[in-house]
Amino acid sequence: MNRRISAFIVKHRTIILIAIFLISILSLFGIRKIHFSNKMTSWLSEKDLRLSLFLKTSDEFAINNLVFVMIKPKNGDVFTKAFLEKVKEFTEQIKEKKEIFIVTSITNTSDIRKSKDGIEVRDLIENIPENNSELRKLKNYILSKENYVGNIVSKDGKWAGVSIFIKEKYDPIKVTGNIIIPTAKKTFSEKADLFFSGIPSDSYFANEYTIKDLKLLTPLIILLIIFVLFFSFKNFQGILLPSLVVIISNLWLFGILGFLNKPLTMISPAIPVLLVALGSAYGIHIINKYFLYSDLKDENSLVNATSEIFTPVLLAGLTTFVGFVSFISARLKLIADFGFFSGVGIFIALLISLSLIPAAYSTRKGKRAKIRKEDKHWKILDILSDFVIKNRKTVFISSIIILIIFSLGILKVKREVNFSEYYPKNSQPRLGQEIVKREFSGAYPVLFYLKSDNVKSPQTLRLLRKAENYLFSKKDLATPFSISEIVQELNSKLNDRFSIPDNKISVGNLWFFMEGRDELKQLLSGDNKKTIIFSKTSESSTSYNKKLYSDLENFIKKSFRKKYYSYRLKRLNLKDKKKIRLMEAAPLSKEIYWLSLHYGKAIDSNTKAKILRILSSAVENDNKLSDSKIKKIINNYVCGDEFDFDIDGENCKKLSETLYSLYKQKNLKGEPAIRAMKTFVTKEEFDIETAKNSLETILFKINDQWMKDETDKIVKRIVSLINVRNKDFEKRVKSIIFDVFDSLAIIPEKRVGNIKGAPVNFKIFQTGNPSLITALDESLFSSQVQSLILAYFITLFLMILLRKSIPIGIVSTLPILFTVSLMYGFLGFINLPLDYATMMIGGISIGVGIDYAIHFIHGIMEELEKESDIDLAVKKTFIDKGRAILTNSFAVMLGFAVLIFSSMLPLRNFGSTMVASMFLSAFATLTLLPSAILILKLKIKKEV
Repeated sequence: MNRRISAFIVKHRTIILIAIFLISILSLFGIRKIHFSNKMTSWLSEKDLRLSLFLKTSDEFAINNLVFVMIKPKNGDVFTKAFLEKVKEFTEQIKEKKEIFIVTSITNTSDIRKSKDGIEVRDLIENIPENNSELRKLKNYILSKENYVGNIVSKDGKWAGVSIFIKEKYDPIKVTGNIIIPTAKKTFSEKADLFFSGIPSDSYFANEYTIKDLKLLTPLIILLIIFVLFFSFKNFQGILLPSLVVIISNLWLFGILGFLNKPLTMISPAIPVLLVALGSAYGIHIINKYFLYSDLKDENSLVNATSEIFTPVLLAGLTTFVGFVSFISARLKLIADFGFFSGVGIFIALLISLSLIPAAYSTRKGKRAKIRKEDKHWKILDILSDFVIKNRKTVFISSIIILIIFSLGILKVKREVNFSEYYPKNSQPRLGQEIVKREFSGAYPVLFYLKSDNVKSPQTLRLLRKAENYLFSKKDLATPFSISEIVQELNSKLNDRFSIPDNKISVGNLWFFMEGRDELKQLLSGDNKKTIIFSKTSESSTSYNKKLYSDLENFIKKSFRKKYYSYRLKRLNLKDKKKIRLMEAAPLSKEIYWLSLHYGKAIDSNTKAKILRILSSAVENDNKLSDSKIKKIINNYVCGDEFDFDIDGENCKKLSETLYSLYKQKNLKGEPAIRAMKTFVTKEEFDIETAKNSLETILFKINDQWMKDETDKIVKRIVSLINVRNKDFEKRVKSIIFDVFDSLAIIPEKRVGNIKGAPVNFKIFQTGNPSLITALDESLFSSQVQSLILAYFITLFLMILLRKSIPIGIVSTLPILFTVSLMYGFLGFINLPLDYATMMIGGISIGVGIDYAIHFIHGIMEELEKESDIDLAVKKTFIDKGRAILTNSFAVMLGFAVLIFSSMLPLRNFGSTMVASMFLSAFATLTLLPSAILILKLKIKKEV
């Protein structure tokens, strides 16, 4: 069969050469369609639930495609009129683009303030101050707000941050590169330093460095291989033909990628390097066979030489193909595509090697290269062969011991799947990452996604606050933000109470002030059934994000594993009310603990218990306002501008005294109170409904003042106990304590005594960068394991099938087992993590490393046909095949070494580890493999 194929190639050489030429020309048209994409969401399986939720929230709220622009004016002060005008100009320009969902900057972020009519919600800077005095006031105000610092401005006021959210239906990489970055550079020109961060920004810069690497590495690897070929053969055909093989292979493969519209990713620059380094190996072995053949003066001798080398080259190519195609089982699409198309490229290189080289060689009779006895290759191989044959047991046992030792390091191997550490030092994205960590709260979204019948209900808002307060406990997270936060801030400005009201009407009255604000589109769905809690992190490392993801998942399971129920307490007796309040105290104390982690320090279990006792004692406390305070509240209201009726000074005092007396008699809502008001209000002005509302207001004010007083007492005790002096901490603790005294309770119990609670339909999930990174990490791990197992067992099966011997098949794979164990063990010992590129070293080492074993065993098989002595057969194989193996491995090592010049760390690590892997594969083939064959005295038969 081999001879018939070889004869066909030589006979039809002209047709074959023309066909190869025409296909190469056609491939150029496909190459023109090549494009790049490093969008992480496209790498995961569409069946991944975390990816689905990530994309869902991106589509509904456009929250995950965040580009964070960091701007530092040259004078180092954000609060100047000229710079703020530029920020406003940039904000307005970007906001008008159809691809942008929302833009938040120092000029247009929402600001809630008191006004004459109550409160108003407006842009933070509607009109830029004209003088330094006003600018200083603005600076002091903004830097005093925790929601602003770290989000729109750095704490020292030297950096401004602009958050740009891209709509899901548009390509975030193109929007970043074509709109955001150019607009920012044009607006700020040379007057400010600009840096960018976030998921779309990372993907954009990964694209840029991928293109740069392809332009640099492809010609460099071709030049290096030409050098290796010249050094090895010193013959024009020995240089030209293997070089043509790899050049044409790359043309065909990239043409296919273009025609299939397959994007190139950050690991794609390794493809031409692999094809050149590995594809040249087949040509090297064929040319080496021609040079070593005794006579190539006619076509018949060329056919004989080709047929003899055909099987080992074909088998080597197929096993390498298997090594790459094994990655098709990977859960990460960029790995699966890379492996599959690299395998296709290897197959193309194999096909071209076995057709182009014999066809071209037959057009001009090749000359045998004179190999001198004093050639260094011969001396090295002669010495090495004598050592291995003489010390076969020592070599074998030592290799196995080394394999076992390094296998222990495999357990220490870690993984890294984020972009942050991939870029060169001092590069724009790397510096941007450092700045966002140092000056801001982050650019990578961390989200809770919530669904409810009505997320604006007081019950759901309380649970939102619970989840939000938990996020406060996580280090390296920005101040979380949600509609719960908005409602509390509105209540603070309107009623001097940073808390969530206990009824729908009060919440609705507050919500009225936010209607029409753009930021609501990013927090609340149109049907009021879905919302998010939004935070950010500057930490993009895999270990941090996996830990954060796990913590958030555990929180959801522990805190929301039971269904929650709400209880209205106004109509309950005191005993039942206290019973429910006591049950509510424990979850409320947890919220205080989470806040203490953010604003202060971790507290011990004893302090936690004390906080719970403080809250429980507050429930038991029946203290009421003093009579003097109640009198003052009634008098200030009745005699103040807020009262709905116009009463002169003397009458208002009399009315207030009357109402106070009725309050003491617990009859302020009754008919006597209405008559009293009617007595002091003119007949024309009096309205019974207005009178009732006024009485309700008095009762509310009395109860509200009591709640504030009791809350202040408890907050002082807790602050003193925890020893945290921070106004924001006190404000948020107050929000929690108010729950102890109002008329609404939310607890995860269906029934308390005879009281049945109303269910709060509420589901919560996490999404954002931590879930995406964790999904990528898990996919990387499973891809690694699957591809390794698949590559090894398919290779083992092929070796057993072709040699028709299980022992020989197993022994053939010893060098690759040795290599893979040493490589992964070494990575574990030196703490070099696996990434999108280095995870492939195992499968590639198997696919490529087995080639050396194939050629070595094939050489022994040929020698055993001439010699019966196994030692002599091994000796001669060292001399005949060792040269090609060393030349091949040297060429492949140099090829992979080119990747060390890559801009991206994964490719540099991949290149350096593959250099070591190829050295170990060749070394193990020339030491471990022959020692095992000699010890076991295996009988190697020729393939059928």
